[in-house]
Amino acid sequence: MAARFLITCATEMQAVAVGWQVYTLTHRPLDLGLVGLAQFLPGVFLFLAAGHTADRLPRQRILQACYAGFALCSLALLALTRHGLTAAWPVYAVLVGNGTVRAFNGPAGQAFLPALVPIVHFPNAVAWSSSVFMAATITGPAVGGLLYGFAGTAAVVVRLRGNGVPHGAAAGVAAARSGGAAGVSRGFGGSPAGRAALYLAQ
Repeated sequence: MAARFLITCATEMQAVAVGWQVYTLTHRPLDLGLVGLAQFLPGVFLFLAAGHTADRLPRQRILQACYAGFALCSLALLALTRHGLTAAWPVYAVLVGNGTVRAFNGPAGQAFLPALVPIVHFPNAVAWSSSVFMAATITGPAVGGLLYGFAGTAAVVVRLRGNGVPHGAAAGVAAARSGGAAGVSRGFGGSPAGRAALYLAQ
């Protein structure tokens, strides 16, 4: 349950930060839609392969590989941010990879729960799992918006991996450092662009 909460919370935090980073870079609401599309399309094309993989291979190994994939995608986003972005397409490329990992993580994660608890406790486990997921989807955008408001995209990605806040963030996100109140507003979607970014994080 703790791992499910942390990975979901981290994913939501990252989604808010990436949405605002792309919007700050391009100032086009359409690009927020492309952020969601880049993560959604792999699941559409890979759902059969992902389900078959979850049935044929050890689900614990699949989840371990998926978590490693999530970490690599986050590190790639961190590297892009610290290097300085001038175009949005590298972010989209990483998000396609992240969406591919999510496509395999979903079926394996859902099918893994029955193997963890006895049948008699399964309904209670499902309730707890759903509650933890919903709590993470609420907490993640708020924390991500707060971190983004204070320190920018790079700080959000670094916090996901337990490192320190970097000394320098990309110049394109420097204007976002308007304090915690603005960060919370961003996290909860205080503007049309923010609401779109928050929706794409779900």
